[in-house]
Amino acid sequence: MYYLNDLDNRSRQIVEDELNQSGETLWWVGKPQPWGTLWANFSLSQIIFGVCFFGIAIFIFRQFMAVFEGFSSMNSFGLGRVGQYFPYLFLLIFGLIIFNGLKTILTPIWKAIASFYTIYAVTDKRAMIIRWLPRKSVRSYYPQDFDDIERIGDDMLGNVTFTKKTISVDSGHTYSKGSFTIRFGGQGSYGQSTQEVLMGFTAVSRPREVEDVLKSLVESTRS
Repeated sequence: MYYLNDLDNRSRQIVEDELNQSGETLWWVGKPQPWGTLWANFSLSQIIFGVCFFGIAIFIFRQFMAVFEGFSSMNSFGLGRVGQYFPYLFLLIFGLIIFNGLKTILTPIWKAIASFYTIYAVTDKRAMIIRWLPRKSVRSYYPQDFDDIERIGDDMLGNVTFTKKTISVDSGHTYSKGSFTIRFGGQGSYGQSTQEVLMGFTAVSRPREVEDVLKSLVESTRS
């Protein structure tokens, strides 16, 4: 758990500006822990996928390099000079495949890096998730938007979710649990399904205290 003075200068300034513009009172402020974010987003299936993906990618690349000279001289196929560019087209496609594979495998690392410029805050009006890179964005959740408040983890580090978001995805896609819980919903159009994603604060210190603050926010609207 952080107090406002515990934040770095950039984060503190952003929170203060938001409070000054809205006239709200800060009840709690915090930041996700990078190691906690990394751990929450890694899964065994992701590691297995990464090992298999790079094993297959290296095998394909070595096979291609072995026949690169043969493909370079495509004159035998009657393609003239155009044929000499075919190997480079293959390398481009191969590079895009590698990029997408890396994007999937390294997602937990990107999220851990993003935790450095992410701020969580609870005021007397709302809960906020603030990100200030690549540009500032503020996502607000008001008590009327809350569903069940759920705490996951021990008393030192955990997640506190308080609302959910419904998304439509291709039924053939797989989504890692990461920092939230996914529940599969009913079938939509052919080849698609809906999922409910629980949203909230990820990898926060002393999640029980955060849970109490959020409950107090809900109670304050009922009085």
